[in-house]
Formats: sequence, C-alpha cells, structure tokens
Amino acid sequence: HEESEQAYHKAIEVNPGYAVAYKNLGLLLQGLKRFEESEICFRNAYMVDPAYADANWSLGMSLLYQGKFEEGWPCYESRYDPSIEGRTIVPPECGFPQWQGEPLRGKSIAVWHEQALGDDIQFCRFLPVLKELGASKVTFVCKPALKPLLQTLPGVDEFISKDDAANVPVHDYWVLFFSIPTCLKTTVDTVPAKIPYLSAKDIYRQAVAAKLNHVDGFKIGICWKGSPLYLADSVRSPGLAPFARLFKVSGAKFFTLLQASRDEFLRAAGAAGVDLGHEVDEATPAFEETAALISQLDLVISSDTSIVHLAGALGKPVWVLLPYVADWRWMIDREDTPWYPNMRLFRQTERGGWTELFERVASRLERVIAGTAPVLWPLDATAEAAQPGMAAGSATAAAPLRLNLGSGKEKIPGWLSVDNDAGCYPDRVLDLEKFPWPWQDDSVEEMRCNYVLERLGETRDTYMALVKEIYRVCRDGAQIHIRALHPRHDDFIADPYHVRPVTVDGLQLFDQTLNRAGMAGKVLTTPLGIRWGVDFAMERREYIWETAFQDKLQRGILTQEQLMDMMRANNNVCHSIDVTLRVVKRGK
Repeated sequence: HEESEQAYHKAIEVNPGYAVAYKNLGLLLQGLKRFEESEICFRNAYMVDPAYADANWSLGMSLLYQGKFEEGWPCYESRYDPSIEGRTIVPPECGFPQWQGEPLRGKSIAVWHEQALGDDIQFCRFLPVLKELGASKVTFVCKPALKPLLQTLPGVDEFISKDDAANVPVHDYWVLFFSIPTCLKTTVDTVPAKIPYLSAKDIYRQAVAAKLNHVDGFKIGICWKGSPLYLADSVRSPGLAPFARLFKVSGAKFFTLLQASRDEFLRAAGAAGVDLGHEVDEATPAFEETAALISQLDLVISSDTSIVHLAGALGKPVWVLLPYVADWRWMIDREDTPWYPNMRLFRQTERGGWTELFERVASRLERVIAGTAPVLWPLDATAEAAQPGMAAGSATAAAPLRLNLGSGKEKIPGWLSVDNDAGCYPDRVLDLEKFPWPWQDDSVEEMRCNYVLERLGETRDTYMALVKEIYRVCRDGAQIHIRALHPRHDDFIADPYHVRPVTVDGLQLFDQTLNRAGMAGKVLTTPLGIRWGVDFAMERREYIWETAFQDKLQRGILTQEQLMDMMRANNNVCHSIDVTLRVVKRGK
C-alpha cells in the first residue's frame, strides 16, 4: 500500500491535472480507512475534471461513509452517468419526466429498482413515504424474485415485474430507487426507520411455526456468504467455518437462511443445527419461507447480504458481520445503523480478522442466552455498564436484574426490556408462557408487569407455571410491581387477548402468612401460596379510578369505601389496580 500511495503521489506531482490518479489514490486511502483524506482526493479529481463522473460518484460514496448525507446523495447521482466506465445502472426510457423532488400531491410516480436484492429491500422503505407526500399512485418496477415478498409493503398501489417494464403506463414522474433520498434531502437523522415495513405471509409463517414448535433454546438464523457474482464477496463473507465457534454456545439452536445449503450446514452445525426437512424456500417463492422462518427466530447473525436487510425490514434483531472496510451504508466504526434500529454491527478490527470477530460474537451470544445482556445493547460504554446483569468481564459477574416484562416499546434505563414482539425492539424477545425463562434462580431484584399479566395464563396449569417461574427467578425481598386492568372494566372485557382476571384478592392468595391465617380461621379461600410453593407479600395496593369517580373522591362526594362497594357491583368504576408484591424466600 505504501508503494502504491507513493506512486500515485508521484504521478500527481508530475501531472497535477491527472484526475484518474487522484481518484485511484482516493480509493486506495478509502481501503485503508483514511476517509477524510480520500474525500479530498475525490474532490481534487472532480475539480480537475468536472466531467469525470466516476470521481463524483466516488466522492458521493465517501461522503455517505462519513454520514454527510446532504452532500453525498447528490454526488451519488453520478452512478448512472453515461460516461461511467462499465455502467450497470441505466435509467429507464420513459415518455414522462424524471422526478427531481417536485411536490407529489395528486401526482403518480413510477419507481424503478436498481442494484441488488438487498438494495431493493433496504430502499423500498421510501415508497410509503412517497404515498405520505400525497402521491395519488405509487408504482414499483421491481425484480421478479422479490415481487411476492414486497407486496406486503404498505403504500404501493401497483407492483410491476422488471420483465414487464415496457408496459408501465404513463405516470407524472419516474425515479430510480437510490435517487429518492436525493429528492427528499434525506439526512442521517431523517432516514425512514419505522420497523417493520415488510412482513411474512400468514400461510408460510404458520407452517414454519408448526415445525419449530418442538424446538427449545435460543433460535438463531445464520447466513455466511452472499452472491458469488459480487466481486468482493470473498472479502465480505466469512464462510461457514468460523461459525463453528458459535455452534459451541450452550442453549443456542441454529437454522440456515442460505438457499441450497442444507447438507453443508447440517454437517457443520451438528447437534446445534435444526433441520427443516428441506432446503429453505424450496417450495415457496423466493424469500417467502425465509421471511417466515426469520419471523419465528430470536436473532439473525449474517454477513453483509440481502438476509440482513430482510431480517431488518421484518423487525427481527440482527447482528451483521462486517469486513475491515465495509460497504458505505454501514458507515464508519459504528455499532448501530440509522437504517435499522433493530441491528448491531460487528466489525473486523484487522483485515481478514474473522476469528477475533467471532470470539466477540460468541461472548456476546453467551451472555444474551444467559439473560445477562440484551440482544440489542446500548451504544456507549457508560450505558452498557448500567444495564442490568451486564458483566464487565464475564457472565459470572452479572449484577442483579431488573426485568420489565411485556415492555412493549418502553425503555427504562437500568432495566432489561422483555417482550414477545420483536417489532418493539426489546432487549430480549421472549414468550413468557414458555418455561423455563432464561434467567438463573434468585437473579432478579425488581420486576415490572404493566398490563401484561391479564394476557397470560389462560389455563390454570399455565398460570401456575407462570407464578412459579416469577418466584423462581426472583431473590428474597425482590419487588414486583404489577399494574393490571380491572376485570369489570370495558377495556378488559373488550379485548380477546385478556384471558386472566388479576385482582388484589387474587394476588393475596399467594401470601403464605394470609394462607395460614385463613386456614386457622377456616376461611374458604384456596391457599395457593402454600399449595404452589410460592410466597408473595403485598406491600402496596392502589386503585386507579375512572376519571369521573376520581374527581368525586377528590371533592369529597364519595369515600374510598363507597367506591370499593361500587367497584364490586358495577362496571367501569375502577380502571386498573396498581400493587407491589415482595418476594418472601428467607428460611425456605
């Protein structure tokens, strides 16, 4: 590299107007991660020869690498300039104008795909934006292989296969995919990142779910190489061999997301691999079964291929394995990406250093499965250190956990968010009715259950297992904060997902002190605490009254006792209960 750099400098010294030398030096420096210097070289090349579209295109990519989107997108427009040597992006020949950012209200627009499958999946996010801007019709001219999958994308009125592009009717405008950010003046902060924007079809998702129903453990989909037609695939793809380190991680089960790879994968993964019984997508349109499989997994780990974009668009947590110098879209030295909030990036620290990278991935994965680290970790060291149960060195140093169960999109500093909906981007995607939970005995010191318990434990056996699991993972003295809809409120009654009434009286059945007092006084309540081997003492209870009744309480028109009587006899008096339980284990 030093000799090549010196040679380019010498060429420029001899001929300061040698634009090609400037551009090639910029590419060399970019490959050495000297991005600011490479930007200067590309600028010099374009300044020396303003007709040199290759230099302006390279400048655009350099600026996008650095997050300078405002200037980078317009330069990136040079990618389809007719003077580009070996040009692969050719604008369509339409009888209507190219969109340059004009107002779209009441206008129709046809969007042409460009580049590879992953690019289409990544950039189709912009199509709903065009509809939101008032476009009367949005037509997407897409690759035939992606048409079935992309039909789950909202905001598109018509999908036309690229093979039928000649039959695209007249629109007010046409635009290339990668030109939309230029027209919208997209910045790093305004990238449309509402995830998910694609979904698996129910018919395929249900079929895959049935096959995975018997699979225990933390389910991970992997992909280890991209298209061999991509010239740099050998640089960006680690191959299957380094995944052997991950196959040794206890509690993990792996699935291949790579087409035509079943035999190779099963040989390498051994007991850690799960066989679907056929090649993925063998009997479905491209990506359809893959999308369904991803929707049922806990995590996707892949090199930089279309799979990471598919998993990202589906809202699934993704770990991307990147080479020393990655593609411009992953920018520089970031662990996150503005394109997918549900994604984390693992980068080589030296060229070709896959072994060290997989050690980091394995270490992180072990902690995630142990329940001591979130699958999508915070993005600075201080925040990570504050995360519950996150060890500085190893899982054995884990701090007591604070679990926010059924968290939805709520994020609380210092708490591990847990939800079964990956689209909420919790730290841990978990079905709370599948036992055991991934946390150790006596590892939790505080737990929040806001409007979640009424959705769990429809059968007695499931409810018993749930209560026992809460007790198992909590340490003595742990606090459990519960907020639940009152079973006589319409908000509880109307929702078919509300299957378990949660009341103050019902929770007190798990207090062994009250159980013994009740048995001594021959009170006819079931001593569930003693019978199920759990013990929760109620430290605090509050009733959240409907607004009209709360107002009457505050004005002295009604007393608390009167409201309690009304609550027992009438609907929609009390909206919710809010209690804190204390776990009692000492001496047991």
